[in-house]
Amino acid sequence: MELVRLAQQQGRILMVGHLLKYHPAFLKIQELNADPSFGKVEYIYSNRLSMGKIRREENALWSFAPHDVSLMLALMGQLPLQVTATGGAYLQPNIADVTVSHFLFDRGVRTHIFVSWLHPYKEHRLVIIGTRQMIVFEDTRADDKLILYDKNIEFKNGAFEAGKPNARPVGFAAGEPLRNECKHFIECVRYGREPRTPGVEGVEVLQVLQACQRSLQMNGEPVRVGNNVKVQNNVSIYTGCILEDDVFCGFSMVFTNVMNPRSHVVRRGEYRPTLVKRGLRWAPTAPSSVGT
Repeated sequence: MELVRLAQQQGRILMVGHLLKYHPAFLKIQELNADPSFGKVEYIYSNRLSMGKIRREENALWSFAPHDVSLMLALMGQLPLQVTATGGAYLQPNIADVTVSHFLFDRGVRTHIFVSWLHPYKEHRLVIIGTRQMIVFEDTRADDKLILYDKNIEFKNGAFEAGKPNARPVGFAAGEPLRNECKHFIECVRYGREPRTPGVEGVEVLQVLQACQRSLQMNGEPVRVGNNVKVQNNVSIYTGCILEDDVFCGFSMVFTNVMNPRSHVVRRGEYRPTLVKRGLRWAPTAPSSVGT
């Protein structure tokens, strides 16, 4: 966020290296997605799986998922309303080797991202389900990496019938993504253009990853994604806590969702919401509404 501010203040070009947004196949995917014959996006999933490289300073979510989050946000054109994430640490304590993140968007559209460095084979697959057509991109395939399917579902005699979808490979321009990315940056600097992946886009991806990390630490509890929300280390956010835009949570803040916590009594039916509103500094009762 500070880099974005400085770039705007000093008239600099700031670009984030989200490489897959410069892949010719993804540019074609965006073209197909914008075509009226595809319809509206209903569901997206992305798998990024392999055996290694195993990190020690970050988990699989932060190592593998940023590019997939970038593609997801580009296709949806908005931030998710809510995320849930679960995972498992099998090789090193507190460093997840496998994570599955689920995202809820406006209109009930859902997406998920599955990443792992403990998978027996390499898989990079992106699937976009539309109301009329479906797109599958498998970057690890030798050929026919991008395939477009017709969504052959009809309602007959009071029941849905799914026919075999017609599949047709879709060609896309040749080009090496890293070269395309570097060339794009040079052109933006030379002609003063806004990059395809500006600094603001990097901030949004980090906001989504931070929300996923919070949910991961809370064993899959849903986390609402607010714009420009800053969460420092050792912050506990439980079910029912809603953070509005521009909220700052300082170090070691702890939210609660029950008035009378007891370890031996199930309080799930008594959860109380805590709303952290933008611009308010204090509210006399808690949990209910508190300030930034």
